[in-house]
Amino acid sequence: MDSTSSTPLQTALRTLQTLQGGGRPHERLHAHVEVARAYAGEAAWASAEAHLERALASGLAVPAVDARVDLACELAELACRSAESAERAERAESAQRGSGSAARRRARGHAAEAASLAAHVACPAWEIKVLLRISDVFDRLGNHDEAAELQSRAMRLMSREMSQALASLAALTAAT
Repeated sequence: MDSTSSTPLQTALRTLQTLQGGGRPHERLHAHVEVARAYAGEAAWASAEAHLERALASGLAVPAVDARVDLACELAELACRSAESAERAERAESAQRGSGSAARRRARGHAAEAASLAAHVACPAWEIKVLLRISDVFDRLGNHDEAAELQSRAMRLMSREMSQALASLAALTAAT
């Protein structure tokens, strides 16, 4: 590797630094997400989560709820991965007792936030995707009842979408 190449984390940090002075909110949001993903790629969970929290703060300046929902999902998934990683380490060493349960609590909180915001997204297909994404997080955390409830909610939405599509098709067919 030559001296001009950089890691994904270095590239993401440079981009974020460039935008700190005056980038638009959605650009800063995206830059924080990219930094968080790079940190997560290195299993630096706390740094990744901190940047996603900053992205969420930047996202509050973006009027679309979809961005906040996506960030809440990403935070829940990240905290879940952090919990799983900490629990593996605890089983291996017993040195980090409690860090897994704290990450689990954070994952549940972010997942609950995403689930409550999901009903406000712009597109029913996106809401279904969010519900299934968060259902997976709850399932991985062992909250099977919450996971099943979100899956049922997604299925009801899919059924409603299918019924509306069939009604539209029937109306078009009847008009011709």
